[in-house]
Amino acid sequence: MPLLLLPFLLGLVAIGVWRLYDLVAGMWGSAAGMGAIIILIAIAAMAVTGVIKRHRYYHGKKIAGKRILSTDGPWGKLALDALNKQGWITVQAHTHRFLFSDIQQVRHLAKPAPGTVSLVLRHAVPSEWLIPFDSDRKGQRWHKILMLAAEQKL
Repeated sequence: MPLLLLPFLLGLVAIGVWRLYDLVAGMWGSAAGMGAIIILIAIAAMAVTGVIKRHRYYHGKKIAGKRILSTDGPWGKLALDALNKQGWITVQAHTHRFLFSDIQQVRHLAKPAPGTVSLVLRHAVPSEWLIPFDSDRKGQRWHKILMLAAEQKL
């Protein structure tokens, strides 16, 4: 269905660009009309680039047939395999492999330190894993990534 709408949408975009050129060129000349179209194309390109960067920020980039997001620190390591819907966490020499469906709860905590994420897993000992991050921004990013994993949308 979306492929059937593509020619229609492209036609609407072409008509919109033509009307923009006609309006601006009628007021200020053809050079200004072309400038308006170039500015419109630049804005559209920046919007598309922003959407792609945001998607890769949370969903990772596929490299060599794998899409693995990982982070590590003095606390241990967390890695998520987005294609196989599984992950593994290592904290203080305790390693646990889990499926995304095992994620019961993800919380972004202000204590014990800003940027700490609590990951509660079913069928794990211990069930709650505290993951401290360097900054609150990194903690918020990984909170969203783990929430997407829990919802099976990563």
